[in-house]
Amino acid sequence: MDQTGVITIQRPNQIVAFKGFKQIGSLTSAERNTLVTMAIAVSAGGNGVPPFFVYPSVHYQEHFVRSRPPGSVERANPSGWMKKDDFIRFTQHFLCSVDSFTSTASISGGYVSTPEDIRRLPIAGERKTSRGSRRQRISAILLQKIAKRKQV
Repeated sequence: MDQTGVITIQRPNQIVAFKGFKQIGSLTSAERNTLVTMAIAVSAGGNGVPPFFVYPSVHYQEHFVRSRPPGSVERANPSGWMKKDDFIRFTQHFLCSVDSFTSTASISGGYVSTPEDIRRLPIAGERKTSRGSRRQRISAILLQKIAKRKQV
């Protein structure tokens, strides 16, 4: 899975005109560039999941996308960046896409990988973070090992 930003307004290429012309223009949009977040997932075998777009807006409207890849999902949030609920929605989109792509189990290296294996993983669960520094954690581990040796 990768997340990247895509600019929605095209920049003009080189402009070619005849010698002597004084009025030369190019066709570009008058709008300012808008950064759209796109999340995609591609396997090593080249199979991909349709993209997931996050637009910088309070509400998603259909006119944001004129022609989109089939199966893509669009969301909107005020910042335009992928938030926790967007990531959960992408995970659900990923699981639905994996179901449609793999009707049978794929065996690679003796390991059977099915959509049911992926479903066992918790979806966007809270991370367990330690409040202490690394040195404190290491000393706590060493103290536990010493205490276990004394008990034996």
